[in-house]
Amino acid sequence: MSKPILYRFEGSVWAAVPELAFQELGYTDEVVQERVNLMEGGNFELSYVKTSPQATLPALVTPDGQLYDSTIKVTRYLIDNAPANAKIGKSIGEEILEIVHEDKIDPNFFMVAARNPEELKVKNAGASGAFFRGRQVTLERVAPTVPPELKAFYDAKLAGNGGAIAIYTGAAPADKVEGYFKASQQNWDAVANFVTVVLPKYLPAQGFTGGDAPGEADFHIGAWLARIAAVLGAKNEKDAWKIFAAFGEVPASVSQYWQTWQARESWSVVYKGGLH
Repeated sequence: MSKPILYRFEGSVWAAVPELAFQELGYTDEVVQERVNLMEGGNFELSYVKTSPQATLPALVTPDGQLYDSTIKVTRYLIDNAPANAKIGKSIGEEILEIVHEDKIDPNFFMVAARNPEELKVKNAGASGAFFRGRQVTLERVAPTVPPELKAFYDAKLAGNGGAIAIYTGAAPADKVEGYFKASQQNWDAVANFVTVVLPKYLPAQGFTGGDAPGEADFHIGAWLARIAAVLGAKNEKDAWKIFAAFGEVPASVSQYWQTWQARESWSVVYKGGLH
């Protein structure tokens, strides 16, 4: 009997959400996991785009061919189809899920954002620059071979990714670079506001939003915080929440929540290679 296939990558912030759920809900071999290397643009291989037309992770395909192609949809599938002995905390509703996925606090942009020339130079020499270059190599190889109905999709991805490389390498017009700095600062400010003002409104004094065990929202919040901490320089230390002090005073509820997640076995499994 065939099994659902979960497409994931260990460096993906949003793929970490269903991975945390997978661990917390007691899955073992009920779902097959397939790795798609985002650093090499594996999501733009034609075979994957035919599977998941948006070329994003995570994605899950059921045995009958149904596609779940968003973080929320994939995670809910795992919750709804969890093993009989699974323990899941309560749901606190849709609002926080919508907030944590808002474009203005996009954790993927936070990873590649640069607010000034110095940050841009560092990002270009590091993982962010490698990420854009790896994607472009695959896009340039695959794009000439795609069927006509996918040409517009690949053309747009080539232009967008190529534009990011031009900004990173100094080949873009000055106004484009300044616009990138401005967008990066706006993203930083929104992320800081979420950590210090918005998120604490949803966090309990102890435990998770779902109670003693993580609920649906916690999987998303935990993975989002891990990416932000990683970009700020945290590794996987127990007191790595202090890195959020870059945004100002860290609310007690945020530090408590971070340490609660770090104590979970699921966290040590998903982030065994470090935060991402």
